[in-house]
Amino acid sequence: MDYETLSNCFIAVFEGYKTDDCLVFQIHKFKNDYKALIEFLGENREKNEFHVSYNGIAFDSQITEFLIRGEKTIPELYPDGENLAKAIYAKAQEVINKSNFKEWQEYPEWKLSIKQIDVFKLNHWDNPAKRSSLKWIQYSMDWDNIQEMPIHHNTEITTLE
Repeated sequence: MDYETLSNCFIAVFEGYKTDDCLVFQIHKFKNDYKALIEFLGENREKNEFHVSYNGIAFDSQITEFLIRGEKTIPELYPDGENLAKAIYAKAQEVINKSNFKEWQEYPEWKLSIKQIDVFKLNHWDNPAKRSSLKWIQYSMDWDNIQEMPIHHNTEITTLE
């Protein structure tokens, strides 16, 4: 699983571990999949499933918790996709800033609603002696399609395409 947070657009992608299933949830001005995403995350919790990610404990799971724990208030506070996407972006920036300043995240691993398998932690790539970016690891593995986000995270998304 992976999240992309842009200033006015949020994308959540989940691929099945044992299946070819791929689910994509979008939250922005033109589409608001928040309810469907919350239902999916609820199913993950009920089935006691894991989320597998790279640096998911420090980032993606923090956004997941923000969304899950706000299930009752988010629809009232952010009734449209655009404002919700901006709120998610603000939360993402808060999470990144805490990480940059080596502060504890709001939700420690033991308080997460969905269990995590974090490849970053599993391989100790968070250790200063082994610290590696996902792109470098992909390069080292001779990955077939190393891709960088084609736009900066603070770019405004103006079309559905």
